[in-house]
Amino acid sequence: MTQLDNISFDHCLKCTVCTVYCPVARATHLFPGPKQSGPDTERLRIKDPFLVDVSLKYCSNCKRCEIACPSDVKIADIIQRARMRYLGKKLRARDFVLSRTDLMGIIATRAAPFFNFFLQLFPVKFLLDHFFSISGKATLPKYSLETFKAWYKKNRSTQNNFKEKVIYFHGCYVNYNNNDLGKAVISLMNAIEIGVVTVDEKCCGVPLIANSYMDKAKKNARFNIDILGKAVKDTKMKIVSTSSSCMLALKHEYPGILALDTRPIALHLEYITEFIHKQFELNGIPKMNPLDLKAVYHAPC
Repeated sequence: MTQLDNISFDHCLKCTVCTVYCPVARATHLFPGPKQSGPDTERLRIKDPFLVDVSLKYCSNCKRCEIACPSDVKIADIIQRARMRYLGKKLRARDFVLSRTDLMGIIATRAAPFFNFFLQLFPVKFLLDHFFSISGKATLPKYSLETFKAWYKKNRSTQNNFKEKVIYFHGCYVNYNNNDLGKAVISLMNAIEIGVVTVDEKCCGVPLIANSYMDKAKKNARFNIDILGKAVKDTKMKIVSTSSSCMLALKHEYPGILALDTRPIALHLEYITEFIHKQFELNGIPKMNPLDLKAVYHAPC
């Protein structure tokens, strides 16, 4: 029986532009491309679930196929749902390590100098490449000496001075790897007379979804929806994020792939640049000193 969430595959024009933009199909012949693994094979999977192509597991859920699609087919969602329904989850050390960002972050930040030095060594990269299938050519992110959560707890009292506030969903990367970005957000918001509040968030779930840990992803998602929903209940306070993947999860993956009710937070979610742009439109651009600098900004897809 055709399910409603499968209908979008019928809009596929078979133009293959999604495959052209797919980084995985470009890197390995083991993945035939989003069109074949998504809309093409979904028609067969509906008729016979045993016609499952194991190449589904190669999709990284980067969404480039959906961005490129001229017919707005939710290709990545089709593939992720198929993985959830038909492919069994085999425990692999690689998948576990890459998906448990909170666990690895807590461990690594407590010994950041050691981890940062250790992960750059050739023997370690060789081990990761040959035993964990993590490319030795990859540049792994460095860890901070302190989590953003810990820093914020020591400095949050200053945020009570502002009448208007936003909730900052900082995500794992800011928390464990790039504290300076989070601090810059607070400085920027305070400069336009807005205070910043945080909640005891968990990983948004994108790494868990990408590695097929759907039950754990749902558990994290429910926690985040609940704690954010309570924070914004009966208020007009916005939830902003500097991580496009976190905002993607909150806005689209939770109600789409994970089929969760996000109504308590849906109208409060805004990516950081969208929020700031609206503030400038509403209140005007604040007076700033000139800066003799040119910069290129790549807006998140």
